[in-house]
Order: sequence, then C-alpha cells, then structure tokens
Amino acid sequence: MRVTRLCAWAVLPAFAGLAAFSWHCERVLFSPSEALYDQAADSESGGEAHATQRLSQGPDFYRADYGFENFNGDLLHIGYQAPRQAYDSYCAGFWYSRAVLDTLSGPDIDSYLASRGFKRLSATVISVDVPAMIRRSSGPLKSLSSAFDRIAVQKGYDSESLIGAVAAMVQTAIRFQIPPLEANGLRTGGILPPVMTFIRGWGNCDSKTGLLGAILANWPNMRMIGITPPGHYLMGVLRIPARGDVFVEYRGLQYVLVEPAGPAWLPPGTVGVDTLPELNAAAGFRIEPFFDES
Repeated sequence: MRVTRLCAWAVLPAFAGLAAFSWHCERVLFSPSEALYDQAADSESGGEAHATQRLSQGPDFYRADYGFENFNGDLLHIGYQAPRQAYDSYCAGFWYSRAVLDTLSGPDIDSYLASRGFKRLSATVISVDVPAMIRRSSGPLKSLSSAFDRIAVQKGYDSESLIGAVAAMVQTAIRFQIPPLEANGLRTGGILPPVMTFIRGWGNCDSKTGLLGAILANWPNMRMIGITPPGHYLMGVLRIPARGDVFVEYRGLQYVLVEPAGPAWLPPGTVGVDTLPELNAAAGFRIEPFFDES
C-alpha cells in the first residue's frame, strides 16, 4: 500500500426486525430541549465554511436540520425527521453490555458482539466494526441519500460534487465531539452509530466516517474503504485521482481519501495536516473495505 499526493428533506422509514429500545440509553446523549449550533470552520486549505444545525424532537419524532456550504460555494440545506419508534429500535441494535458478555463463551461471544456492531480482534481486544455499522445503517439512511440526490439534480451536480456535498455537511455541520466509552452500563467503543450521529449532531472521526459511508453506500457502484492510522479513522472512495489528490492503492485500485472528522473544510482528495504524516509513518495503517468487494 502506498499514499500519494497527485434544500431537501428526508424521513427515516419504520423498519422491522429490531428489538425494543430502552430510553435510558439515550438520555445522556441528547437533551429533550431543542438544540441550536452555529460555527465557522477554518479550512486547512485556506478557505472558510459556515455551517448551522438545528436539532429538535416532538412526542413522536426526532428532527435534525443542517445548513452548510459545498466546496463549489453553494449554500445547501438538508433536513431529516426520524419517527421515534423507528429511531429507538435502530439504536437498540448497537453497543454492548459487559455483564451480558461475561455470561457467554466461545462462538456466542462473537455472535453477541456482531449483533451490537463490534468484533473481537483477539481474545482480549474488542473493537468497533465500522464497516458493519455502515452496512446496517445504509437502509435507514436511504431517504437522506435520496434528499441529496434531489439537491444534485436541482444544482446539476456530477458525482464529485455530490460526494463533496455530503462530506462538507459531515465535516462542518456535525460537531466534533468524542463519545463517552460507557453510557448507562453499555460499552460504546467511543462511537455513535451513523443515524444517531446525524440526529444528535455530533461525533468523533469514527462516528463521522460511519455517517458519511452509510449515506454514500446507497448510491450504485460506490466502493469505499476505511483507513485506520493510529488514533484516527478516515475513508477512501474509488475514483481516478485528480492532480494533487491524496489517495491509497488497495488491491490494484486507487481510492481518493476523504477526511470526515472536521471541523476543517477539506474537499475529497485533501486530508488534515496531521493525517498525511500518520499515513506515511513506519507504524502504517490498516485498510478495511466497507462492503464485500464482489
């Protein structure tokens, strides 16, 4: 592997097959009152983007509205309303209980962790399974992807501008904040699942990458990989690199890097000032495809 420099609305549909959700898991993460947020994000490439978010909830729904600037200068707005029951059921499928884990053995441990969005790296190390979270979240976020499609049609965007619009929103309108490692007895792995990240309006690099990947996953022929230098997480999108783009080669194909963490406003192909040295460091980095390559 080598690294080289070369206004719409969506509604989360109800979906079946998930267990009932216990509300106490969420209380520490989202105040019942309406939340407002406004920021100007300095770009590490010399520009500046302005972004806003408005988060609210009613008896039967959660709602998130974001305003942000795309890399071509367009001011965009995206909104998403999630029925409370569907959203709560989605959230019930993530994070794990150490008490439950201690009662299991053998393959049951792996099955339980997989059902919560985690995997065992060794007998003693448990890790968040970001690709699995993305795969489980792309369906619930399909309507949000469709809302971005409508923006692309209205604005005449090509695929590059469309990907850039989603990336700009995740970077600048979603606040950077590190989740707690435990919430009311559940181990979070320091990550919010993608739909929760969008509804809550904040997340760390893992959470934001999961959100970006889950939205993009709804578009045909979208091939993506996760990139994990020490202490960081970003992603790559399969396309031919433009001059100056940062990309990695994986199994003979070139993936242009996207830096979802923010708040820096960085177009696809540009990474943070600290990321490139991490990628080229002797420690290296791990690559994990988000979907089966076949």
